[in-house]
Amino acid sequence: MVERENYYLALELDPSIDDWATIEARITEKKRKWAKLKLSGDPSKKRRAAQLLSEIGDIQRILKEPDSRREEAREGKRRLTERRRADMKRLDEQIEILRADGTYTDADADLVTRQLGGSLTRDEIVKRFDAAGLRRRDPAGTAGPAPRPELLEPTVEKSIRINLDHLGLADLYAFLDRPSHSSPDELCRRTDEIYGELMRTGKTDPTASARSELTGLCKRVFAGAKEKAKYDATLAIQVMAELKPALELAGRDGFLSQHSQDVLMRQAMQRRVRPEDAERFIRDYAANRRWGVQRALTGTREARRHCGYCGTEVSAKADTTCRGCGEPLASNCPRCGKTVASSDAACPSCGCHMGDVPLVRALMRDGRALAAGGDAEGARRVFARVLAIWPGWKDATDALEQMKALERALTEQIGALDALVGAGKLLEARCRMEGIARDFGRDALAVYSLGQRISEGLATAAQLVRRGHDLQAAGKTEEALAAYTRALAVQADNADAAAGLERCPPPAPRDLTATVVNGRVTLSWTAARPDLAYRVLRTEGARPTGLESGRELATTRTTVFDDTAPPVGIPVFYGVVTLRGPVGSPAPAISGPHLVTAEVEGLQVQSGDGQVTLSWRPPPGAVAVEVRRAAKGAGAPGTPLPVSGNSCIDTGAASGTAWTYHVKAVFPDPARNGARIITPGLVRTVTPTAPPPPVRDLRASRDGSHFTLTWTPPDQGAVQLFLCSPQTTATPGQFMDPVHVGKLGRPIAALAPGKAQVTMTTTEAMVVPVTVAGSAGVIGSGLLLSMLDPVSNLVSRCLGQKVVLTWNWPTGGERVTIAYRHDRYPAAPDETGATMVVSPRAEYERNGCWERRIPEPKPLYIAVWVVGAGSASRSPPAQCLEMMGHQAEVHYQVVSRRSILTPWRREPMIELTSTDCRRLDGLILMGKPNNLPLSARDGVVIATIPHVELESGSALLPVPVPAGQGLHLRLFFENTAHAERIRLIHGDKHKMRFD
Repeated sequence: MVERENYYLALELDPSIDDWATIEARITEKKRKWAKLKLSGDPSKKRRAAQLLSEIGDIQRILKEPDSRREEAREGKRRLTERRRADMKRLDEQIEILRADGTYTDADADLVTRQLGGSLTRDEIVKRFDAAGLRRRDPAGTAGPAPRPELLEPTVEKSIRINLDHLGLADLYAFLDRPSHSSPDELCRRTDEIYGELMRTGKTDPTASARSELTGLCKRVFAGAKEKAKYDATLAIQVMAELKPALELAGRDGFLSQHSQDVLMRQAMQRRVRPEDAERFIRDYAANRRWGVQRALTGTREARRHCGYCGTEVSAKADTTCRGCGEPLASNCPRCGKTVASSDAACPSCGCHMGDVPLVRALMRDGRALAAGGDAEGARRVFARVLAIWPGWKDATDALEQMKALERALTEQIGALDALVGAGKLLEARCRMEGIARDFGRDALAVYSLGQRISEGLATAAQLVRRGHDLQAAGKTEEALAAYTRALAVQADNADAAAGLERCPPPAPRDLTATVVNGRVTLSWTAARPDLAYRVLRTEGARPTGLESGRELATTRTTVFDDTAPPVGIPVFYGVVTLRGPVGSPAPAISGPHLVTAEVEGLQVQSGDGQVTLSWRPPPGAVAVEVRRAAKGAGAPGTPLPVSGNSCIDTGAASGTAWTYHVKAVFPDPARNGARIITPGLVRTVTPTAPPPPVRDLRASRDGSHFTLTWTPPDQGAVQLFLCSPQTTATPGQFMDPVHVGKLGRPIAALAPGKAQVTMTTTEAMVVPVTVAGSAGVIGSGLLLSMLDPVSNLVSRCLGQKVVLTWNWPTGGERVTIAYRHDRYPAAPDETGATMVVSPRAEYERNGCWERRIPEPKPLYIAVWVVGAGSASRSPPAQCLEMMGHQAEVHYQVVSRRSILTPWRREPMIELTSTDCRRLDGLILMGKPNNLPLSARDGVVIATIPHVELESGSALLPVPVPAGQGLHLRLFFENTAHAERIRLIHGDKHKMRFD
């Protein structure tokens, strides 16, 4: 958080002033000055002026109120004291430079006074010189030029400096709160954190604006090691510029002694400037000033060692840790294991970045502390962050896996312990708890109350057992049994309480009866004694013998129980045992055998012309199914029909007559040898008729979430539409019993014949049309509705053995699924036999297209779906045919075919055949009186055909009557690009005339 400016110092007021009138006058004066600075001048001053103007209300409020004014004055004095202390430190550094020869001149005193900005007077500075033992002397000196290392662009450097000055920060590392040796990845990650915080707060004040600009500059400056090196070199020059006053003092005689250079180097490294950068700057500065520089004798100086984290010079060879910050002077590389000095930014052997060593070490300490304290989630986050900095580092990976394994093991143990306590198995729970404390420490159980529950439960059960013994000795058997029962309710594994109950088992219940109604069995009995429980048992094929025989259905204190899910077709017995605690009656009350029957399942009735087909699934245990037919209203029993397997085909049902069919399941009676049980049966009434034609041209147009559905109404039957799941199993052409069509999905009401509307409430759904005529139903071709728009302008090109696709993306589309095959268009992306490819939008836009090499140069039927983000929803497909250099041929001619419904009449049709084309899109049927049409504009339009599927290489197109009568007919493509790939070849002229 950036510390705001002190208002006394901002107004350039002495903090000792406590008069509001004086302060108010200064505020008015400064307000005018800041308003002028905001409009023109230095960018940093403009931004500071804008910030202070935005805080005028706060300035007036804080300085007008006496208590807050005094607090602000105290803070101003504190900051002035800190500023003076910092100036005194800078003065001491310059005095250290002057100690190189122990003298100073008047010019030196004047120079230092100017450099300190007037915060210390010249007399104070001279007194400090004299106190340090410096002698005053006359001046002398010399000068010279030097090159510069690669730096940031001046505009970038200036922008960084302006924003940092507004925030009162020294450099970008201070802005990111990260050390300068941090890796570019860690610096960018921290930048993203700050940017995310700015986006969440949404502030737009000058401070937020400066922080926002700096995040953008950080992403640029720390994009890689090379860019970071430029910033570090620029920053080194900026930091070394602070030492220019000291350099001027050291070289006031035109000569830099070796002692002065050593002092300057130490001061530079304390400011975290690399030794090589500091030495280059000092020598370049001396050359520019044309000073002489004392050179160390060869072999008399050793290479300087310094801490790479704080810049402290290492004075002793044996030092392994920095005396300044305590960090190690060398660490093992996490990638190759070699020892790397902290002053090296990267491992010399493998190049691994080592600047994050202190951060990683601190994170590892924090993670282990969190894990030891039981904060598993926090520890996982910390270890995961370490692995983000050093991927695959074994220490962090091992720590994370060890912590996860311990957490999983502890969770399993606590879960098992809780289950034991809940079941009342307190002795076993106590043993397990001791094992957990031994393996994980007693602190692992601190957050749980299980130990207390176990202790209290054991004490309570022991007390109840002692009381039961005393009561039994006194001859009070019923009271003793109650005490033992309560003890077992608290501690189920109390052997003494169980032994007390076993000495007096309860009697069995009386008068057990079972009633079978509508697939459920109702049991009732007479209670053995008050306040006892009963366990209900069920066995299959044999009588229950005791407490543990058969399947336990329930334990209840009532005398009635409903078995709502008995097995169908299997003889069962029921037993009821009286319970007193864990002890049951010596023998159960028994009823049975009983048989639960059921009707056939999935009864389907399909009618045809003079024929009815019934199919079903027999219920379990049924030995036969009986089917009888009677005229409607004639009543039972009717004529028995032959059954084959799980179906019955009645070929004697006259068309146009209503027939009633009774379908009954037959079971063997388990209580009477050789007897049968016959169910009441299911009844269906059917009028045999020829099946109606299915809908094959269902179309949809979309307006927002509203879809308008259209189709060609069939000559026979009524069309019902159903909105179904996209995964529906309904198959076009499938016959269906009209009784069951409602199970397909939600019905869609028709607005008129051939038209309906539906509003989508989900991302996608399938519309399934069913044509129903009497007792016959036929499923038509379904249509997938999707709220996702498909791609548009889908175009394919062939480049050698490559196919290249381009399209226009719909709004919001970020991913497509492409599927293709050689024989027909894929109906779904994951269809068997199709090749499927997923293409993200970013990849498409990067390449400008989608392309793929096709091993076999055969025609491709391509479909493209826009896929919803994070779901299985998809748009309707966009389709195109790529001939891969080949031109398909489709032959067609006019033929006549007899109608199924009116066989005495012949209907005109266009017959299409092809060996290498399975679909035609966008056709126009043209007609002309005396000759064949020459183009899509020559003649009259007879019909437009959106698409034609050539199933098995052929298709029939009906010709509208009488629109095409007496004309020569010819097909054309609406899109001429299709004609380049598919050649439409018509028959002879006389075969193309419709009379």
